[in-house]
Amino acid sequence: MRPVQRVVEAGGQLLSLERGGALCPAHGANHPGTIALPLPVLKVLRFLQTRPWEQVAQLQLTPAVGRQVKTVLARYIVYHLEHGLRSTVFMERLRHSLATADDRRSTIDDESQTTDG
Repeated sequence: MRPVQRVVEAGGQLLSLERGGALCPAHGANHPGTIALPLPVLKVLRFLQTRPWEQVAQLQLTPAVGRQVKTVLARYIVYHLEHGLRSTVFMERLRHSLATADDRRSTIDDESQTTDG
């Protein structure tokens, strides 16, 4: 991805998937291949591009911003690859399965503590 710091046109509330930069609503509203780019997401993308991996690995996002960043990056990648990513679907299924298994495990642990006590 080209640096998001480079604003393709003035402003920065839309992302041009085609051109790889931020667009203001006036320039991007009718431009094909643009998606909403909330300010927190723009800040995260800039951070990802300008910091070493050690700092990026420490970044903690709210769940909502994390989902938005993930969505923007996935749409950008799919746009340029011109097809969906099966690996992201697989990773989501795996993540969901692991979370479900952890939930079940903690429920079983809670129930065993209740019956033991």
